[in-house]
Amino acid sequence: MSRYFVRFSVALLTFIIGVIVNALPIPFHRAWNSAVPAQPVAIRARSFRRCYHAGQFLSSPVMSIETSPGEPLTLRYSTTSIDAPDPGRRQVHFMVENSSEKDIKAYSISWTTRWESRVRGGGGRLTFQANSPEEILMTGATRPVVINSEADEMLTLSVDSVEFVDGSHWYKSSRLN
Repeated sequence: MSRYFVRFSVALLTFIIGVIVNALPIPFHRAWNSAVPAQPVAIRARSFRRCYHAGQFLSSPVMSIETSPGEPLTLRYSTTSIDAPDPGRRQVHFMVENSSEKDIKAYSISWTTRWESRVRGGGGRLTFQANSPEEILMTGATRPVVINSEADEMLTLSVDSVEFVDGSHWYKSSRLN
């Protein structure tokens, strides 16, 4: 009988310690420790970064960024914010970085969305075309991208195609060239 009492006591003590640590505003919380550097979202991983907006924390959506070998653009997750016209929607902010050796004149990024229930889904495509020399995405340069989604959607992003200033093209490996 005392063996079960010891096991129950250890379990209860562990639970109480967990509740206390979770309640304290100490370095166990990422929001408290602003010195933690922002990391890009890993492929097929849930991001636990939270964004502070109007007195509340927003969880970033479940997302994945599909990459192909030799991809000239790098997509990096930045933040999530509330869509002002519709508070039930989120704006997911990314940075597009030219990681190639050539300047980029145009690119196409596609995304698909689906709810965790897998009942519905959608998607879209973002295309960019430089209309002047100032708009060209130079080597190493970044540009912000915003995608609107529902709060509980799962996002999958990928770079579809890139057109370089010299006229050459890059296409995602799953597409026909």
